[in-house]
Amino acid sequence: MSNQVYHIPVLLNEVKKEIPKLDHGIYVDGTFGSGGHSKAILSIISKKSKLYAFDIDADALANEINDSRFTLINANFKFVRYYLNYFNALPADFILADLGLSSHHIETDERGFSFMTDAPLDMRMHLEQDLTAKEILNNFSENELIDIFKNYGNVNFAALLARDIVNKRQIKPIETSSDLNELALKYIPKGKEFKNLAKIYQALRIAVNNETDNLKMFIEESYLSLAPGGKLCIITFNSLEDQIVKSELRKKINNQLDQNWLKGNKNERWSRIYKISPTDEEIMANPRARSAKMYVAIKNNEKL
Repeated sequence: MSNQVYHIPVLLNEVKKEIPKLDHGIYVDGTFGSGGHSKAILSIISKKSKLYAFDIDADALANEINDSRFTLINANFKFVRYYLNYFNALPADFILADLGLSSHHIETDERGFSFMTDAPLDMRMHLEQDLTAKEILNNFSENELIDIFKNYGNVNFAALLARDIVNKRQIKPIETSSDLNELALKYIPKGKEFKNLAKIYQALRIAVNNETDNLKMFIEESYLSLAPGGKLCIITFNSLEDQIVKSELRKKINNQLDQNWLKGNKNERWSRIYKISPTDEEIMANPRARSAKMYVAIKNNEKL
C-alpha cells in the first residue's frame, strides 16, 4: 500500500503551525490514516516527546511509522483518554483529528464507500463489526431510513427514497452501489448527480460507523485528556461534522451551551476557540480540501 495514494492530508501547514514545541510533550493524532499529519508532528516535536496515533481501520496499520517516539493504536479515537491512561501518557498537550474520508477508502472498491463504481455496499471503517450499509438498507424500517437520509445527509427526497428502498428489497435485496444509485437517480435533476449521491452515501457511512456519537465522545474525552493550556484541533468536511464540533465546543461544564463561543471570551472549558480555512493554493492542488475547516480550542488554564 502506497502512502502517496492512501490520502493527502489537508491543512498540513496550518496544523504544523498549531503544534506546541515542548521538551516532554504528549501529542495525539486521532485519525492516523496514511500518517501524513503524524509525520508532520514527528518532524516538529522534541526527541523526548511522544506521539500516540489512533485508527480503527486495520488497513491503516500498514502505514505505521518507524520512530521510537511513535505508538499506533488500532482503536476508535473516542477511547483517547482510556489509551493515554493505559500508556501513562496523561495529560496530553496536543490532540488532532482529521474527520475526512481518506482517498484510500474512496478508491478501494470493495470497501463500498463510493457511488462511482459498482461495489458491495459495505462502508465499515472497522471490518470486524457486523453492521454494514447493505444491512441498513435491507433491514431498517422506512422511518429509520428517512431519519438517516435526512439527519445525516440532508437528502431532500429522503421519504421517497426510503419508500422505494423498502418496496425494492421485497423483490430483490439491495446489495451494490448500482442497486442504490438506480433508485436514487430518478429523483435527482440532471447535472446534480454527484452532490446528491454523495449526500446519500455520506448518510449511510455515518450511520454504519456511528460517527456522530463517536465524535461527541471524542471531543469530551479530549477535553478531559488535555493539560491546562493544551490544544484540540479538529478538521471538518461537511455541515453535520461542523455543527457537532461547534455545538460540543460550546458546552459548559454543566452541558449548557455557551453563547459567547468563537468571540474570544473565556468560558469554563476553553480559553480560546478559532477557525482556520485552507488557502486558495491548497484548494487548487487538492480539491478535496475545499470544504475543510479546522477548529482549534485551547483548554482553559484558569478557574473562572
